Amino acid sequence: MDNKPPSGITEISVRVKDEPETCSLAAAFCELASPGTFIGLQGELGAGKTAFVRGFASALNASSQVSSPSYVLEHVYTGDTNGALKAISHWDLYRLAPESAIEEILEYRGSSDCAVLIEWPDRVSALEPFLDYLIEIRFLQEGSETGREVVFKRFPVEVASALRFLAGKN
Repeated sequence: MDNKPPSGITEISVRVKDEPETCSLAAAFCELASPGTFIGLQGELGAGKTAFVRGFASALNASSQVSSPSYVLEHVYTGDTNGALKAISHWDLYRLAPESAIEEILEYRGSSDCAVLIEWPDRVSALEPFLDYLIEIRFLQEGSETGREVVFKRFPVEVASALRFLAGKN
């Protein structure tokens, strides 16, 4: 799968005003992910990376409360859905980014039922070539507007029109 934006498209941005909108966007985005998909989430502390994972997990009807796995590296959330995607492996590499973690993370490559969402993927540079999606969440403060900008910086060519559709809905 080619994970670079189509020619002429460098990024697709979506503005969200609050956490519920971030979660709604992530839930809709979940429909584009398939088992074995690797999704990198970048952004400053508090930008909404874990909220994005929370929305993604809600689309799978995951029963567990989503929280940042900062101190344990990984949480796995199992969903209750009839689709091919049944679980999420959620990693946070902010505090602990041992190169040895890459082996454990890459075990999910080609998974038959699990997508992998990685906060702070840049902490383990060897992961970069394996990311199917790279999403940056930025603080947005223009005039009186506050919120976030969710920027799809890397994505498979075949989902570009679906991402543009999501961007147009928000």
